[in-house]
Amino acid sequence: MVSRCQKCLVQVPTATDGSSHETIHNDAIQHDTEIDTVTDTPQERSAQERSARAKRSQRKGKRGEQQLARILNDIGVPARRTAPLQAGFGRQKDVADVSFGPSYQFTAECKTVANGYKSVYKALGGADLLVIKVDGSKPVYVLSESFAKVILPLMMEVEL
Repeated sequence: MVSRCQKCLVQVPTATDGSSHETIHNDAIQHDTEIDTVTDTPQERSAQERSARAKRSQRKGKRGEQQLARILNDIGVPARRTAPLQAGFGRQKDVADVSFGPSYQFTAECKTVANGYKSVYKALGGADLLVIKVDGSKPVYVLSESFAKVILPLMMEVEL
């Protein structure tokens, strides 16, 4: 069993020899050698947890970008992640996640989420192409993976 001292905010193991933390707390030398000081405040722990979640999210996004670039390259469409090309630019410029095409002139955004975009998947259903149009905006085209693997290599052969 472990508790936290309200005076010094350290984690204190429950003593089995009858001694109390107050006895140890009053003896600074014994306190320093027998009890590990806990320096993380709740705010620091919360910031560390947010940082860990952000890093996991970044790794997940990177894997999605790498997977897309690999799929495109496997079907004969030259592709590369753009993140390595952004080094030194910080977040000043919004650059697409993957560039593809003969001169890498086309771009792709990758969104890797746990439970998002369910309505898009439902709307696509078994179709090869989904066109999403919001009033006053240009349409957005969503391709199924099987259709993309057919159409993208053909796109490379045609001068657009």
